[in-house]
Amino acid sequence: MGVGASAQVYEVDDQIVLKTSWVFEQPGSSAPGNDRWHYASDTLFRSNLLQNERTVLRLFQRRPHPHIIEAIDADQPEGIYLRRYHSLSENKIPAQLHRIRWYRDLTDALCHIHSLGIAHADVRIDNVLFDEHDRSILCDFSAASPLGQPNPVFPDLPLPINGPSPTLSEATDMFAMGSLIFQVEHGAKPGLSVDSHGTLVLPKIRTDHQILDTIIRKAWLGHYSRTSEMLEHLNSIDTNGARRAHSIQICSGSTESLRDRIRKWRECRENKFEDPESSEKPWTAIDFRQVGDELGLQSSRTSQRLNQIDRVRAKGVGDHVALPQIVVCGDRSAGKSSVLEGISGIPFPRQDGLCTRFATETVLRHTLQAIRMTATINSHSSRDDEERRRLASFQMEFREFAELPGIIEAAGQFMGIRTSEDHADAPAFAADVLRLELVGNTGLHLTIVDLPGLISVSENERNMQLVNDLVYSYLESSRTIVLAVVPASSDVDTQGIIQRVRRYDKDGRVARLAKNMDRTKLNLGFFLLKNPAPAELREGLSPAARKRAEQAFFSCEPWSSLGLDPLRVGIENLQVLLQDLLDSHIERELPKVRKELRELLERNSQELAGLGMERNTAGQIRIYLTQISADFHGLVRAGIDGDYGGRDASFFDVSDKDFTNRLRAVVHLENEKFANHMREYGQTRKVVCRKDDQSLESTSSDEDMEPSLNKEGQILVNKEEMAAWVKQVYHRTHGRELPGNYNHALPAELFHSQSMRWGKIARGHVDAVANLVSTFLQAAMKYVIKDSKVRQNVKNCVEKSVQGNVKIAIDELNMLLEDEARQPITDNIQKARGDQSKNQIQDSMYNAIRTDWNGNFRVSKSSDEIEKLVTSLQQRVVVDMTMQACSEAQNDLTAYYKVAMKTFVDNVCRQVIERHIIAKLSSVFEPILVSGYETDELLRMAAESAQVSVRRDEARHFQEVLERTLEDLSV
Repeated sequence: MGVGASAQVYEVDDQIVLKTSWVFEQPGSSAPGNDRWHYASDTLFRSNLLQNERTVLRLFQRRPHPHIIEAIDADQPEGIYLRRYHSLSENKIPAQLHRIRWYRDLTDALCHIHSLGIAHADVRIDNVLFDEHDRSILCDFSAASPLGQPNPVFPDLPLPINGPSPTLSEATDMFAMGSLIFQVEHGAKPGLSVDSHGTLVLPKIRTDHQILDTIIRKAWLGHYSRTSEMLEHLNSIDTNGARRAHSIQICSGSTESLRDRIRKWRECRENKFEDPESSEKPWTAIDFRQVGDELGLQSSRTSQRLNQIDRVRAKGVGDHVALPQIVVCGDRSAGKSSVLEGISGIPFPRQDGLCTRFATETVLRHTLQAIRMTATINSHSSRDDEERRRLASFQMEFREFAELPGIIEAAGQFMGIRTSEDHADAPAFAADVLRLELVGNTGLHLTIVDLPGLISVSENERNMQLVNDLVYSYLESSRTIVLAVVPASSDVDTQGIIQRVRRYDKDGRVARLAKNMDRTKLNLGFFLLKNPAPAELREGLSPAARKRAEQAFFSCEPWSSLGLDPLRVGIENLQVLLQDLLDSHIERELPKVRKELRELLERNSQELAGLGMERNTAGQIRIYLTQISADFHGLVRAGIDGDYGGRDASFFDVSDKDFTNRLRAVVHLENEKFANHMREYGQTRKVVCRKDDQSLESTSSDEDMEPSLNKEGQILVNKEEMAAWVKQVYHRTHGRELPGNYNHALPAELFHSQSMRWGKIARGHVDAVANLVSTFLQAAMKYVIKDSKVRQNVKNCVEKSVQGNVKIAIDELNMLLEDEARQPITDNIQKARGDQSKNQIQDSMYNAIRTDWNGNFRVSKSSDEIEKLVTSLQQRVVVDMTMQACSEAQNDLTAYYKVAMKTFVDNVCRQVIERHIIAKLSSVFEPILVSGYETDELLRMAAESAQVSVRRDEARHFQEVLERTLEDLSV
């Protein structure tokens, strides 16, 4: 039907076409070497283009789009079966509104392609077909490449500064889409050029539609940041009636029915496919046996990603972050080696003791060069640095697979495992990995790990545990695809590997090779393989012969009548699945890997910051201590000032109940508690009503002489008992005073007795604040100083200074208590006495009016009425001089105690707590203090230990590794 740059297209029927690679006549034996080189080069180049398109179309089979060509069957060796469409006829160009629908459809298809990380890279009118409803279909993906790859469109031309970029991006396809629109609207290709300044020169755009002109210009100049913006701009055209219908027309012929037609068409031509001499072929395809054993080439993206993962694993990052990988595992003698040989083409040794005592990582990379084979060892993270260097020195190149047994034995000796009876004390297994890398015409881009077989019965339990631990370390990773190998002759449910993978197969990571598939459900399903018989292996079975024998075996009864999925049978289909599976698995997991790597990098950066600069000399140590003292000083100052924001806001973060790092807040709260406690429990004797007295530790009857105490040790009394106590002290302090007066010692003795508890309560408050300060300072030191040794030395210095300040605060408190022990100052007692006299006169007056005047009080200016009032009041005046003196003394005590207590609380908070403890905190460890340290003191406080120096070097190296790894994975 047609010939393109990369392929030929043949008609299958009215709805299906077959796209195959170009075929060149093979040069004869006498042809010059240059002809043979061109034959191989051209054939491989074009077959690679077709294979690249096959990979992309397989992706679209899983993620279809109505305006992207549909691949009916992309898995047949002869080529790709496509749904048939028609090309644009020059004499049937529709009206512009219909053409705009084409542009929308194609741009919508590009949006879909770009969402998958792919650029079409060859958008032009020749690569657009039309369905039976004349809707545009984007086709020919032979040039499709991952976004970010070099731009193949302008390989030799100087790129304009305002034109296409040197790498593929969404802008690349939009630029080409603008040119396509221009060509369709103008009937000719655009004449684009670059001037002497490197600027893209645009032709005149005249589409007779202003918005369409703007879209072409913006696409050329790269003014759209995303393809979706260009699509939105196209959708804005003709919004009143010419908008396209959003319902998708279904092409005639379902995909399944077309696949059935392909199958029947192939069956009737099966003999022609198999017979290379047949001249009746209605199609032409590459004889893959001439140019490599059935090439299974993956896209460059697959190779790039696999190489990235390999480099990351080689750097040791896989010890910290799980990486995507495929592992082959199973019980011993399950046939793993034969399966792995079928996948990779490497004839692994099957003798006991070889390839079963450590993991083997097989790396296959396809190139057009001769095969180069290398063996190296990746050491396990448990190895020390010296062992890692020694194992890294193991590197052997080999030309023939016959050398592999010797290489494996040498690797085992290098790892230190037991390889003969002469080393009976050596371990039987190793956690290190033997890496076999094959680069050349392998036909595969694949990395796969072969694990030692599980041991079900052994005399050595340690060996069993070593193997189990090794296998589990791979299985438990969420990024490991598990290929579990089970012999068909065994009961599936009794296989140890199946029992183990069931626990880990929560995310669809296990594919199984076994029979009786209905019993065991694994998310990635099963495959049926036929391993070669021992006799076939001894005779030497080629990969191609193995595939033919396997196909013939499953074509016979009973397998042919079981209704098996043909895509789930055979080593060739397994190769395709593993490549696709690993490719999609890597793309799916890489964003998560990048995220974990960034988090790991952040934690490592924080650790490096905590380790600080090197400090091996006195000068380095002084700079280091000056820096951390400045940070500590600023943090403490913020805590004192209550400034909880700024750069150290994370230190002051609070939970629901714990805000001890907010020093000013907790000290203020403690001061309030102290003031409330003094008001409630500061008095030695507290007057209460008996009905409210619920907190007695010992109760007494009215006749008991022993006082009642509450839980704080206060003496609880009623008004009468309080008056009796005052009277008792009055009698003890009575001197030469006349009746009704009291000695000056009475108020002092009453007050001193009532304030006896102040010292105990105040000392408790100082201790509480000191504890809060200690907690705050320890948290601040932990936040600022990451080195535990330095932190402990600074802590000793800080604690010594704080303890000195607390001692001074206690001395200040003792001076306050001494002041309170002196004679009370009675400035406020006169007011209390006046208030008492006023209250007494008011009480007498109200009593006289109620009794002598029957509540109707009227007094005239007559002497009789005044005399009657005076007599009535005189009768109610207290005549007991002792009671009068005691009452005045008790009132004086109440008035003075209230004022003295408030003053004492204020003095304790301001002069004791604030002046001597809080205000001095910022100077307990500050830069000016560090500047005065002698050399010996500097070395004692912060000299770097060997462990810290080693850890810093490790962290710096790990930082560089992580940064390079993120750069590798960002491409």
